[in-house]
Amino acid sequence: MEKIKNLPDARDFADALSARAAAKLALFLDFDGTLAEVAETPEAAELPEGGRGVLERLAARWPVAVISGRDRADVRAKIGLGGITYAGSFDGGGDFKDQINAAGKRLRAELASVKGALVEIKHCTVAVHDRQVAEDARPSVRAAVAAVLADFPGLRLKPGKRVY
Repeated sequence: MEKIKNLPDARDFADALSARAAAKLALFLDFDGTLAEVAETPEAAELPEGGRGVLERLAARWPVAVISGRDRADVRAKIGLGGITYAGSFDGGGDFKDQINAAGKRLRAELASVKGALVEIKHCTVAVHDRQVAEDARPSVRAAVAAVLADFPGLRLKPGKRVY
């Protein structure tokens, strides 16, 4: 949160750009941790007050894309604006869908007793959130993720902000 507070205000961004640079500009923005602060649960993340208006003004001038590890439909619903390109986890996974589902179910079972651990099984990823897990229990979350990954060699770890 402190990191976000030290960033320039997005509402001042458009005015700071020169006309020459702006002619070639496209904006690619992440949702969690950029447009919205990282929340206790994925469902609780929201655009801050005025965020939609800022995005509407930016999209009226330049191409805007919101890229997320969320399902595309989820991030589109969170923002709720047309005229923006949304990219996320959607209709992918191909040959790995069975492994993704199996790994997710196993992680849910192994982490069921860890208070605050949240496992999301998405279209082509599994996300394990530990932001609500007590500090002394986080090593058990990391260990469970590592153990499951070892049994699913086709899957890879890409850690994020309090999420595996």
